[in-house]
Amino acid sequence: MMYGKHGRLVSAVAGSLLLGMALFAHAEVTCDQLVASAKVGMAMRDQGATLKQVLAETEKGELRNRLQPDDLGLIRQALRLTYTGEVSLHELAESCAGDTRKDGVQRK
Repeated sequence: MMYGKHGRLVSAVAGSLLLGMALFAHAEVTCDQLVASAKVGMAMRDQGATLKQVLAETEKGELRNRLQPDDLGLIRQALRLTYTGEVSLHELAESCAGDTRKDGVQRK
């Protein structure tokens, strides 16, 4: 995967996104994980990756099979909103920290 002259860096960043999300498979995605995923997506954007390429990283390998559809959807939404600048990382973190799950437990 190449995104301009910084292709190796982008590949490494994308790999860390996949590894980080795979480590938390079968667990509910935390605010820290959402923010970390968004940071990686923004780094990929800054290195020349398109939104489509960033989102495609969430579809690779076993990741898609390991994460619950709702959690994968949250990660994609965070990636999309921060990539386009609709939401800053700070706003994402604040919004997520104030969110509660269906069972009333606040996200970490």
